[in-house]
Amino acid sequence: MPFTYFMANDPYYYGIIPIIGETAASYNISMAEIARASVLGQPAHVLSPLYAAGYLLVGMIGIDYGQNQRFALKWAVASSLFMIIAAISFGDISI
Repeated sequence: MPFTYFMANDPYYYGIIPIIGETAASYNISMAEIARASVLGQPAHVLSPLYAAGYLLVGMIGIDYGQNQRFALKWAVASSLFMIIAAISFGDISI
């Protein structure tokens, strides 16, 4: 979650994930598992200041951007944790 919040999607998926994937390969973790795990933090990315659509939506609703982040952050973290637990229980990613 923290990487997708502080980085735009392109540097994260084309720069960071290949490095993590190569490192994980030495521990017999497949690149597919790394790709699946990297998507699980996306709810926090929507709250990032780098996400331009967030400014547009908050402006259309007429609320403060910081107020939106404070309200939605707990839901973003909760949904990411739920998706991580579901992915582990379905066997999509391993511990």
